[in-house]
Amino acid sequence: MSDSLVALRSAIASKVSPELLSKDGEVLADADLSKATSLSIPAAGDGEAQTFQLTELTKYESKVPNKMQLDLRVVYNCWLTRDLNVTDYIQVSDERGIFNLKFVERADLLGWLKGENEESENILSDKAGRADEGGDGKAANKAIDESKPTKKTVSFDDSSSAELKLIYDRERSLQNHNSVLRGSKPIDFSTVSKECQKSIIQAFKTKQSSTARNKKPELHGAVSKGSSNGSQKALLNITNVKQFLESAVFENVMKSSSSSNVQMIARKSPRLGYYKFVVVDNTERLTKPEYWDRVVAVFVTGQAWQFKQYLWSDPNQLFQKVAGFCLTFNGDPVLPQVKQWNVDVVGIDRNQRFRDREVCEMIWSKIERWMVSKGWPVRKR
Repeated sequence: MSDSLVALRSAIASKVSPELLSKDGEVLADADLSKATSLSIPAAGDGEAQTFQLTELTKYESKVPNKMQLDLRVVYNCWLTRDLNVTDYIQVSDERGIFNLKFVERADLLGWLKGENEESENILSDKAGRADEGGDGKAANKAIDESKPTKKTVSFDDSSSAELKLIYDRERSLQNHNSVLRGSKPIDFSTVSKECQKSIIQAFKTKQSSTARNKKPELHGAVSKGSSNGSQKALLNITNVKQFLESAVFENVMKSSSSSNVQMIARKSPRLGYYKFVVVDNTERLTKPEYWDRVVAVFVTGQAWQFKQYLWSDPNQLFQKVAGFCLTFNGDPVLPQVKQWNVDVVGIDRNQRFRDREVCEMIWSKIERWMVSKGWPVRKR
């Protein structure tokens, strides 16, 4: 009688369906595998019908979690559930009370049974050479010999160390991972790779080159003016703020003449690089909390009611979140409440415009130091 594992493989190759038998010889359905006691393999070609006990150990050895030879019931259960995914296979095996193989060993066994793999490192070599005494013995012998893992042959003389012999004795042949993970017919994904190259990579490169050609200052923050609502006492307003913060030239415009309440200011900083600010005259555009996360500075005149619409209406809390500035003419008195807030009082000369650059750079320096302290990235020059 041939080996049960080889006989099952030969039957599968011949497209012959084995039958499960009860103790009384009654044919059972595949679902009753746990109740069956033997497996009958009908004759194929010139061979003879064979019957194997399901408790018979095969030459297939599982190494996880411990080394053990699988009986025919486990092997045939693996074959019956070949079309199930891993989860369903485990569930069915548990319901039948049959040991379930790990993914790699299950894939290896199914590949060998189907004839997709001609070798398996899990098939014991000492049993692999047994041939079928029937008509299909030569085919069985060939299948077994091809299933042996190729192992390096090393000869030792008396001078060889015992440790070196032990190493070679325990050497295991590596199995081709493609056959385990993808089977004997790997899927060609070259078309997917080409589509990815065309649709994603090239499109991204095109977008990058277009962005580089039309590079604009990146928006990094916002400057809000607490001196809004048409305050006549504010030295900075939406009309003169761009010229002062961008060109360092102060123009004493007591009343805003601009129809817009937004100004864009670009600045190249030695510390942070090239970036852009938005200056707003009120908080109407700051409608979401995440917008307030980008506010870096507030210019005030000292009127606490002006913070009523702010996310942080309490000045003491506000100026813990953002940098605060109060711009006044040199010599003018500062309101007492401003001194109680965490703001920098910045004095500017009424007539000497050559000092505007010094005042402007001092404001920017304090804004940038505040940004760095709050985690804003320092950019390369």
